[in-house]
Amino acid sequence: MDQSPSARLDFLKTCLETDPNNLHLIEDTIGAAVAAKQLLVAAELLEHRATLAPLSPELLNLSGQIALETNQLAKAIAIFQSLSLQDPENLVFRLNQAWALYYDHQLESASALLNDEIVTGFASGSLLKSRLLHLESRFEEALEVASQGLERHPNDRNLLGISSVLAMDLDDQDLAYSTAILAGDNCEALTTLAILEIRDGHIKAASEKLAKVAEREPFSARAALGQGMVSMLENNLPEAIKHLKRGAQLFKTHAGSWVALGWAELLAGNQSEAEVVFRKALELDRTFAETHGSIAVIEALKGNSEASQHAALTARRLDPQSFAAMLANVLVHASRGEKEMADHIFKQALSTPVDTEGRTLTSLIANMTDLFPKNTLKFNLYQN
Repeated sequence: MDQSPSARLDFLKTCLETDPNNLHLIEDTIGAAVAAKQLLVAAELLEHRATLAPLSPELLNLSGQIALETNQLAKAIAIFQSLSLQDPENLVFRLNQAWALYYDHQLESASALLNDEIVTGFASGSLLKSRLLHLESRFEEALEVASQGLERHPNDRNLLGISSVLAMDLDDQDLAYSTAILAGDNCEALTTLAILEIRDGHIKAASEKLAKVAEREPFSARAALGQGMVSMLENNLPEAIKHLKRGAQLFKTHAGSWVALGWAELLAGNQSEAEVVFRKALELDRTFAETHGSIAVIEALKGNSEASQHAALTARRLDPQSFAAMLANVLVHASRGEKEMADHIFKQALSTPVDTEGRTLTSLIANMTDLFPKNTLKFNLYQN
């Protein structure tokens, strides 16, 4: 006999057809629906159950969790707030309310609910606290909270995953790798491993991990950006543009994401589209050197030597090692303002090896931007 959660759910639903108002049977079926990950079915059953008798705090809490999982944030917040008011000492209700507020981007309110007892008593309390600190760019504090949480919950994959991201932000690649490996198939950990693999030139392995993350979390901006960079390194520019555009749109205000998209457009020969994207990046962040450097390249390709040199100078002031600024200067000096010559030099440069490992400018471009920007964690689905 099939004992899978789906089979049990089907059996109980059949039983309900003959006894639709049996409270215990309804609650058993709700549990089976949750086990089978049929959240909408569970929600419908909870609504039916509520028409027969008041829901217990436990069932109300479950209703709030389902609302949270299905992105009904206002409903989830209202349920958890009501439960917390009824039972102020119940830390589970308080923690769930904090998570709901976090997903609704009410970060200060979420933080205010996290007392020491919640942070130290629950793995998800430590996780939420570290996420909130991360969003404030308090990376060392966030990693400390996650590390302390792992002392109490050493096998928690979510804490290991966030630790790997924080370690990358703190440039501790050894810790990033070790925590990501221990986190198994946690999406943040897989993304961390993909970053490291891209940097090491293991493109196929990175691509496989990023595809898995994108399938499980279709709104993961980091996965989209990573897939875009992998496509650039594979010289599949249409795919690169598709993924990078999606990643930049999901991140919204991260200039580096738009710069990456602009370079994909430029590599594909779409100079006007690239310029539009670079100027959008400049509007978002005037302190990012590669944004000014990219504008310098565009101006050089257009034959505007003075404008190119001005933008390149700004880029070098922000970062003396700006790759785009250096390329712009090469174009300006070599082409003498002749657009056709600049175009020719640019195309040659993209395919000419620039180091002893045979890497081309295209491969350097694919790694020059911060693909996975700090303090921009995706708001993952709630997990206990």
